[in-house]
Amino acid sequence: LASGSPTEAYEIFLEYRTNWHNERDWGQLETILQLFKSHKAEAYIGLQLSDCWLKIQNGQVIEMFEQLPTIEKNLLSDHLAVDVDYSLEGEFRVLTLYRLYNYDHDYTASLNLCKNLHELIPENHFMAISYYWIFYGASLQVVRGTSQASDVLSQGWDSSENVLVRKNIWLIQCYIHYLG
Repeated sequence: LASGSPTEAYEIFLEYRTNWHNERDWGQLETILQLFKSHKAEAYIGLQLSDCWLKIQNGQVIEMFEQLPTIEKNLLSDHLAVDVDYSLEGEFRVLTLYRLYNYDHDYTASLNLCKNLHELIPENHFMAISYYWIFYGASLQVVRGTSQASDVLSQGWDSSENVLVRKNIWLIQCYIHYLG
């Protein structure tokens, strides 16, 4: 932003933000978002999504939901590079999944939204990956039962070499067996 190019600053921000996963990093994310706002930078989708993740982190979930229609409109109207477009769409869908499962309690809709969603999520985005597997496993358990949910999750474990994905699958498997 010091160079006067919000676009360039945004590209750098987007490149690094998916790896942030501790309290210090989230504080840094908040500082950077405030910096963009103070420069009246365009409302890039990645900034809006970052703001949503930050709101979840801070417990402002309802405020996050209020942002989703605007983000969806921007996703449909912006022309982005395909890989960026996919990853941002994946994040948006995970935030929608959060709402469907946790607040609307529409488990069938959340399960339908999960189809092929894991392919859109950025590989290192720990929050998106975590929420996806938690709500996918929980939706499977509610709609299809513990046994079938466990089988599907085991297939996900076997087919992934991503440590973050495997940890989340293991976590949700333990949880659904505890519930079952």
